[in-house]
Amino acid sequence: MKPLAFLTLFLLLLPPVAKAEIWFSAGTPLAFSSSGSGRGVYNYETAASFHPSGMMLHASVLPWFPAVGISQAAIDIVPQGLAFGDETANRLSWDMVDLLFDLSGEGVNFLLGYGWGFADFACQAADCQGWSVEPKESNQYTALLGVPYGHFDFHVTLQRVFAKVRLGPQGDMHNQQFEGVLSGVGVKIGF
Repeated sequence: MKPLAFLTLFLLLLPPVAKAEIWFSAGTPLAFSSSGSGRGVYNYETAASFHPSGMMLHASVLPWFPAVGISQAAIDIVPQGLAFGDETANRLSWDMVDLLFDLSGEGVNFLLGYGWGFADFACQAADCQGWSVEPKESNQYTALLGVPYGHFDFHVTLQRVFAKVRLGPQGDMHNQQFEGVLSGVGVKIGF
């Protein structure tokens, strides 16, 4: 069963939660720890964390339904053998649409979610210049843990990302998967 089909089935069978409120959330990523093994045609460094840029926006405006939102991030991918901080690093970016399920309890907010979207890879280093790149369907799993403070919530977010592209020399393209954990912080306001 595909993850999205499982998520839809889970949603349909999930009993309504007692808490129904409208809320909006915004966050920013802080770190991306690569956990991939260089699967595919492109070998990249997996020994350290990368500083990402991007944002996460989520909202719950219909009581009893999952929250929806978007998350975007971009990180520099360092080819194996180059020093970190080298200006010839390549850039991986992705855009995801998220569904979040509110499993909050007393005194703590907890959300689990699934994201679907596409990743892109911009090559600047000599090891893949001239290669073609095609965005490919990607996904992520999200956990958000927050501490309520009045109408606000300060939270941390962890996203297990599976970003995929097709890349390679023209006529010899292969699938490439970049895996890792994206961590971030944010604030939520509820009404």
